[in-house]
Amino acid sequence: MADQSREMVVAGEGKVTAEFDEIVIFCTILAEDKTSLQKVKAKHSEYVHQFLELLKGKGVSEKNIKTVHYHYGPTWEWDQSHQRQIKKGYQATQQFQVRDFLERGSDLLDMMPDYVSVNSTVFAASNSKELHEEAVDLAIANAFEKAKRRAERLDVVVGKVLHFEEGMVHVPRHRGINMLAMRADMADADVAPELPAGEAEIQAFVTIVYEIT
Repeated sequence: MADQSREMVVAGEGKVTAEFDEIVIFCTILAEDKTSLQKVKAKHSEYVHQFLELLKGKGVSEKNIKTVHYHYGPTWEWDQSHQRQIKKGYQATQQFQVRDFLERGSDLLDMMPDYVSVNSTVFAASNSKELHEEAVDLAIANAFEKAKRRAERLDVVVGKVLHFEEGMVHVPRHRGINMLAMRADMADADVAPELPAGEAEIQAFVTIVYEIT
């Protein structure tokens, strides 16, 4: 009778700390006009051109400016007296994702014109892919060490890997940013606000199934 293969399932964890060195700003350009769709599209085009020129003037690379969403069309409001919708005007919106060096983040937020609303900001590490791989390597090494310890106690030998799964989680460690409050502060302040970036903890989790003999 052939020997049935035996397995050992081990979980491993790896952890690295990432310092944020980039800021990602999500913002929206809004253009409105009450009379014509063509007018609102022309106004929107002018706003976008001005905005892109401002960003380039601050040194933001064109490859780090990305359109997330674009929409234009009529806007409506409810006429209570006639119980129906009536056309209010026309609107064009375009959402952008802007990525730049963290040290320029305050200046970028401070220079936003009135037709641009800042929706949110996210801090990031430029070497996040390398840090992901480093965390996974640590998790695999952690799992293998556990497998060897268990094998010694069970008097078995760890063999080849039969199955492998991994997962990742980011745990940011920084103060949250209230964008509405920040915009109000910037309107009253003579200097741009400081951005408490902090750091992130990148954790990798692996599950490895080893053959044992």
